[in-house]
Amino acid sequence: LGFETEEWETQWGEAFPLERLEERLTQPDAAGIKAVLVCQNETATGVASNVAGVRRILDAAGHPALLMVDGISSIACIEFRMDEWGVDLAIAGSQKGLMLPTGLSVVCASRKALAA
Repeated sequence: LGFETEEWETQWGEAFPLERLEERLTQPDAAGIKAVLVCQNETATGVASNVAGVRRILDAAGHPALLMVDGISSIACIEFRMDEWGVDLAIAGSQKGLMLPTGLSVVCASRKALAA
């Protein structure tokens, strides 16, 4: 697709590193970041990342990156507020929080994401 990714690993049981995002957005090449992807809940440990905090950091930096959330094991299980938190794209699966048979994916996109 012609884009580069930057993967951040965390220690087992740690959430998305908000401080690291704040630091990353101050670097000269930060303007090239098109999206920030966050797993809201890590299934094996149950650790939840602060999605609203990610949006606050992006907004405070005035950064236009899309906020994309892997909500496979969180949506319908823990609090998730797409509009209120400024999430641009979220994905859920029928087999986890919705407690339905496997095979159904749900993708929700903001107007900003659809225009990108």
